[in-house]
Amino acid sequence: MKKSLKEVKAGYPPEKRGSDPLWVKMIVRQLSFFLAWMAIRLNISAFTVSIVSLLFPIIAMIFWLNSLPLIAIILLMSWLLLDCVDGNVARAMGGTMMGAFVDAASGYAMIGFSFFGLGAYLDIIHPNMFSSGIAGFTLLGATISILNLLARLYFQKYLNVLSNSNSAGDAGMGNDKGLLKIIDKNVGVGGFFTPFLLIAYYVEMLIPVLILYGIYTLVYFTGVTWKLMLRSRK
Repeated sequence: MKKSLKEVKAGYPPEKRGSDPLWVKMIVRQLSFFLAWMAIRLNISAFTVSIVSLLFPIIAMIFWLNSLPLIAIILLMSWLLLDCVDGNVARAMGGTMMGAFVDAASGYAMIGFSFFGLGAYLDIIHPNMFSSGIAGFTLLGATISILNLLARLYFQKYLNVLSNSNSAGDAGMGNDKGLLKIIDKNVGVGGFFTPFLLIAYYVEMLIPVLILYGIYTLVYFTGVTWKLMLRSRK
């Protein structure tokens, strides 16, 4: 059954609207409604959109490695857009468990490849920048990706071990009111990360962006791990 653009927008729940990062709320979500409407008219399922979004961070990695950063950044920005589109389509036309899984996997792929790719690109254009003989930016990017993924893995393990989502919410990651959650959703890959990258590319400040995200990720990982350990004692 076809849906009008108004119906696609109406299917967006208030609680989801309130939890969107500012960048998504201001720009991305509005565009995603139109693209979701087009996808529905073309009989493109939410699962198909999720599969495409899953591939974007991987393809972007190829462009990072071939010193084509602008294309890589555009692909990462497109991932964020498609991450909104598939949800819109699923709410309007119905989704599947497999689609939800691929959607989650897409987010992990974004975290895993985006920082790693940026670091690898910086080492390509600044070989041996600190005369250490070590691909330092690649190592930093990989560490950011690993710590981001570990924080989420620890959280999932916490849920599995305790089987208590209410406690998880108190840990700051399980609900949208936790301080760590609010910061991460706005600073992380689902928030201002991609527009930050685009601006940094044009003002030639990709190195400071990677370093700042390295500091932020270390603080975030430490905070999440500490909170989960404290909650696990109860």
